[in-house]
Amino acid sequence: VMLSGAEKDEARDNRLGRQRLPEEKKIHDTVLKEAAAICKQEIDDFGVCERANGLLVILKCRSQNTAMLSCFAKHTTEDHYQAVRERRAAERLEKEQRDKAAA
Repeated sequence: VMLSGAEKDEARDNRLGRQRLPEEKKIHDTVLKEAAAICKQEIDDFGVCERANGLLVILKCRSQNTAMLSCFAKHTTEDHYQAVRERRAAERLEKEQRDKAAA
């Protein structure tokens, strides 16, 4: 996937923001955890190939690595980040409402 200059700048800004802001870091961690769960088969396939080939992993496991990275790319889009942001905001609002009701 080739990105334009503006798209690269936006992606870079998003990555840097995730590193600096605690809430964005939590969102990033959640997206990666969910992607890892979805891509478990691809990760396992790469791991089996890696263990079988040792130092030749770069040459022998290229297709498994490509499949794993492709799966992660598919499940870590900005749409996924936005869905997690919205879900976390709804959870915070629900918690605040429960806390108010309990008080």
